[in-house]
Formats: sequence, structure tokens, C-alpha cells
Amino acid sequence: MFVEKYEECLEYTMKALKKFPQSGKLHDLKDKATAAWTKEVDRVRKIELINESKNDEMMKVYRAIREKGIKLGKKVHHLPELAEHHVKLDKRGKLHFPVLILYDEYHVTDFIQDFEEDHRLAEHLRPIFADQAPWDYDGAYRMDTIEVYFEADCTKCLDKK
Repeated sequence: MFVEKYEECLEYTMKALKKFPQSGKLHDLKDKATAAWTKEVDRVRKIELINESKNDEMMKVYRAIREKGIKLGKKVHHLPELAEHHVKLDKRGKLHFPVLILYDEYHVTDFIQDFEEDHRLAEHLRPIFADQAPWDYDGAYRMDTIEVYFEADCTKCLDKK
């Protein structure tokens, strides 16, 4: 088991090699520490590149939102924890949003993880209401009977510009 103090190990090993230059064990330790340190530096750099890539993607999404004149506010409802709930930008420059559908009278929600900006809500609701929902005992929620309301401007805009 290693403590992962590679630089410190190399420092002490180099000092020891000055006193005992013929020590095979010290040379082995130095080689192992150098290899492990190089591997750790590479691993950290890969993580940094991934984080930079994520930040770059987030900036692209932010710019696209601003260019399209979309205003975002604070989160009003909590989304499912396991769901991916970030706005994304695809290769065609289209934004994809998470959408939460609330059925207030039943205290039930549906979650659309990937709602493309130019899709119609009906495209996503048809599969949801293709079969009777287990909570809809009367069968009242059907595509031909539902009314949909969109809630906007219910929080302060996050972007002042």
C-alpha cells in the first residue's frame, strides 16, 4: 500500500542515493516512485482536461441561451435526483431542456429529460398519455381532454443583462 507522497519519496530517495549510490533497493524505489508520480500527474491532467471541457460546454450553453433571448430564473421545483437535469446544446446549436410536468391534484410529476427547444409539447405528451396513468382512476387525463399551462416569469431572472 502506497501513501502517494511521490515527490517527497523522490526527494528522500535522491538524498539517500547520494550517500548509498550502489543501493539496488533505493534505485528500485526511485523507479517505482517516478513511475507512480508520472502516472498520477497524467491522471490529474486528464481530470483537469475533463473539467475544462465541461466548463467550455457550459459556456457554449450559456452563450446560446443569451443569444436566443431566453431568460433563466432560480429553480422552483426539485427535479429527480437520478435524472440529468442540465440544459444542453447539441451539434446543430439546438438547446435541450429538462421539463417537469406537475399534476397538482394528484401530487404527481412526470419528467422529460430531453426537450429540444423547437419541439412541441404535444410530441412529448402523446407517449405519456398513450396509456391510462395508474393515478388517473377516472381516465380523465387523455390527449383530447387535457389542458396545459406553462408557468413563466415566476422567479427573478438570474442574468442581469
